[in-house]
Amino acid sequence: MHSGKRKRLTHSQSRDLWRRWREGQTLTEIAAALSVPTVSVFATVRRSGGTYVRIAGTATNSVSNLAIGTVVGASSLYSAGSAQATGTNPFVFNSSNNFVGFRFVNEANGNAVHYGFMQIQLGATFTDPVRKVVGIWYENVAGAAVTVVPTPGAMALVGLAGLAARRRR
Repeated sequence: MHSGKRKRLTHSQSRDLWRRWREGQTLTEIAAALSVPTVSVFATVRRSGGTYVRIAGTATNSVSNLAIGTVVGASSLYSAGSAQATGTNPFVFNSSNNFVGFRFVNEANGNAVHYGFMQIQLGATFTDPVRKVVGIWYENVAGAAVTVVPTPGAMALVGLAGLAARRRR
């Protein structure tokens, strides 16, 4: 494996990178196979949206809103696409009841892969500027899966938001 500066990928390397990515290989594994620095693979993947969890049966380029209790780990399906507004797991507008799973390479831990999830709040549409990360949780043990279970305080806020929305109707 190489370290150091980012190296521009050839067309052939780029095709091979995305094939390996769809197969679920980690950034480190792909970099080693292509004989390039990990940062080159990360920079290419990052431009396409990152490493987010999608639910089986959804488009391969979509990002799913995960249900509480979903396990995010090595056996999860990953995507670098956009969020779903419809379908089996759509994101909820005007709500913070949206959970996105992800995987990342922890450079401080020898480039080991870690798993986590974040809770996000959305406004009235995907283009609404009211968007924020409510919380981020991840497993600090490399390779260990994490279950989507936000802290009780965050869930209390979600419940209060739902109660307030119901009272307005």
